[in-house]
Amino acid sequence: MANREHLAMLTIGRSQWEAWRNSNAAIALDLRGAWLREVDLRELNLHGADLSEAEISGTAIAGAILSSAQLVRVCGRGANLTGAELVGADLREADLSGADLRGANLVGADLSGANCDRADFSQANLAGANFRQANCDRADFYAATGTNANFTQTYLRQAHLSKAHFSRANFYDAELTQAELYETNLLAARLVSAHLSSARLLYANLHKALLCDAYCEWTDFSRADLSQADCRGARVECANFQKANLIGTRLDPAYRKSERFNGSTDLG
Repeated sequence: MANREHLAMLTIGRSQWEAWRNSNAAIALDLRGAWLREVDLRELNLHGADLSEAEISGTAIAGAILSSAQLVRVCGRGANLTGAELVGADLREADLSGADLRGANLVGADLSGANCDRADFSQANLAGANFRQANCDRADFYAATGTNANFTQTYLRQAHLSKAHFSRANFYDAELTQAELYETNLLAARLVSAHLSSARLLYANLHKALLCDAYCEWTDFSRADLSQADCRGARVECANFQKANLIGTRLDPAYRKSERFNGSTDLG
């Protein structure tokens, strides 16, 4: 249950809120379960606030400071969080379907189990963020930065990850069927047992990536850099490796002589 005083202060005006917040910086904001659909939260300082199970669907929160905030099971369908500061925020099991998080800073944020279906993370900073078992089907990660991010068992079907930077990210057992990964940087990424069937990885950087036991049927690896990648146990039936760099790539012996690799750079 939200603190009535804290909730009332949000509605009195931006300048009054900032003045009150600056004078009461040590107070832990309690906005649990608050209905905030019609409240303008743009660029407000909500650092460390507890918004667990709050209703912010369709709310304008662009540029707000929500670092270290508690947003567990928050309902934020279609919310505008562009450019928001969410460093270390707890968004476990949050509903962010259709939310706009373009350019948001989510470094170290926890989105495990969250519903991010059709959410827009374009150019967001996701370094070290945890998306474990989240639903990110059809989400947009264009040009996002997700170094060391965790996408273990995450649904990313038909997601757009082109030109994103996911070096050393963990996609173990992730569902990436029909995902778009054009020019995506997956340097040393962990894609063990990942489902990449019919995904497009044209020009992707998979140097030293781990694709052991991955499902890559009909996957397009044309012109991708798979040098020194470990693909042992991967299923690559009908995959396209045209002009891919496979120097030092570790593949099962049965595939090394397959006609599917004709036109690729020397296997070494």
